[in-house]
Amino acid sequence: MIRQSTNHSFHFDTDVLNVMYFDHDESLYIDDANDNAVQVHGVTPHHLIMLCRNLFCARTKIDKSTLKDYEWKQLHEIKDAIQLFIETK
Repeated sequence: MIRQSTNHSFHFDTDVLNVMYFDHDESLYIDDANDNAVQVHGVTPHHLIMLCRNLFCARTKIDKSTLKDYEWKQLHEIKDAIQLFIETK
């Protein structure tokens, strides 16, 4: 069987970028301040767990010195939510 792959590469040239997950249709939605958007369907919560694992467990770590105060607050919010999620297994 011959399979054909399709690859798309997008670049958002803006400081404002919203990344959202929609559970009702298992999609990742990305839009910018100029109303440019990409929606990727077929993304499950399991894929998002793998994404987070890749982000935080990869050999190349996030440069902590580049994080803004509100991003540190978001990280603590994520940590607390993950901890609660694990504890209520």
